Amino acid sequence: VTPGMTMAEIERAAIEAALRETAGNRRKAAELLGIGERTLYRKLTEYTAGEREAREHGLPDDDAPGGATDGAA
Repeated sequence: VTPGMTMAEIERAAIEAALRETAGNRRKAAELLGIGERTLYRKLTEYTAGEREAREHGLPDDDAPGGATDGAA
C-alpha cells in the first residue's frame, strides 16, 4: 500500500496478497480477508472482466476498471 492508491487498488492488492499467502486457495483467502467466498469470486471476476475489456480496447491493464496501477501482480 502506497500513498495515492485508491481504495479499489488497496482492495485488489489485499486480495492478491491473500491469494499468494494461501497458494491460490480462494476459500482460505476469503477467510483470511474476512469476506465471503462469493464476494471474493465476484471481485476476481470483475478484475478479469476489466482486464479483458482493456485488451479489447487496446488499453493497458492499469487503465481497466479495478486494474492495478503499480504493476504488482
